[in-house]
Amino acid sequence: MKKAAIGGLLNKPMERKSEDEPKKPSNNCSTTKTGKKNGNEVVHLCGLCESRNATMLCTACRMTRYCDRRCQILAWKKGGHKEECQALLQSGAEEAQRTRSTNVTGCAEEEPADAFSDGVSKTNCMICLAPPVDPSKLPCGHEFCSSCVADLRTHGVQQACPLCREALPPSAERLYEQAMRLYVQILRQVSRGMF
Repeated sequence: MKKAAIGGLLNKPMERKSEDEPKKPSNNCSTTKTGKKNGNEVVHLCGLCESRNATMLCTACRMTRYCDRRCQILAWKKGGHKEECQALLQSGAEEAQRTRSTNVTGCAEEEPADAFSDGVSKTNCMICLAPPVDPSKLPCGHEFCSSCVADLRTHGVQQACPLCREALPPSAERLYEQAMRLYVQILRQVSRGMF
């Protein structure tokens, strides 16, 4: 049923609403076409038929506008927007990956002074690149998720901090927790009158 409806739409000629509308560029621009009308009002053109006041955004890239669902379906299936949209999303993913790898290595051209200190993020674990869960501060001052440090230790990386390679005492990530347990035990014994 759907294919028959789309086929019927394909056979129907697309008519321009007026002759004064700009012609579609030949390079199939993937961004929304805008123009000025009456001074300061922005006019969005449909990505397929170029009619004015297109309100629907492409659901994948959110950049190209369409006048109705019919134009969106036709542009996606027959108009070539699918390839443009996927290329745009792929380039966005590659850019995000480059940004993440730049942040990990600390080799960015412009780094905010408050976000990085010695190339280390103050807000993210540099192993999993997420905000630290149950943070563990090593004697060298670097902070990681306790589970990330435990995973490193189980995989044989036990002698040095992953960032600065400073030697670590055994189980450095649990020293604070052990000290707190010992402190609580001493307090209990003192309150019972054992000392």
